[in-house]
Amino acid sequence: MKRMIQRAVIAFLAEQVYVLGDPKPCSARQIIPLVSIKTGKNMKDRKGGRPRLSPAEKLKYRIPVKLCTQDFYNLKAKAKETRMSYTELARTAITGCRIRQRISPEQMDCIRKLSGMGNNLNQIARRANAEGYINARNEYLYLADKIDKVINLLDDDGKNS
Repeated sequence: MKRMIQRAVIAFLAEQVYVLGDPKPCSARQIIPLVSIKTGKNMKDRKGGRPRLSPAEKLKYRIPVKLCTQDFYNLKAKAKETRMSYTELARTAITGCRIRQRISPEQMDCIRKLSGMGNNLNQIARRANAEGYINARNEYLYLADKIDKVINLLDDDGKNS
């Protein structure tokens, strides 16, 4: 108790010296206050940074794996395709999840075109409702054919990987 009071007094005096504009060290070693001057809370109870992981979430087991050359290069290729690290890829494979390739720029372009065609189809439907269905039939058939081609192109890309 006496030591705690001494620390508080020294911390107070150190603050007063600093406020007066003539900062001087209080003692040879730095004294850390037990109670925050601003908040009045116990400094030991303050939690900063990222919260701790639960024991179930912690990655504490290491398993060294030996691979033949072909398996190593297969792993390397899959990691590059999916843009994952080797360990992340192995963890995903172990949990039974299906590992899929990320969307390539070509596939993203096809999806963008498909979205644009969907918008065009919506405009055609709006015009057909306003003017009558006979005028919009040709545009609809042309756009439906283009949409089918893009969908088939996306399906083919998915099967080749």
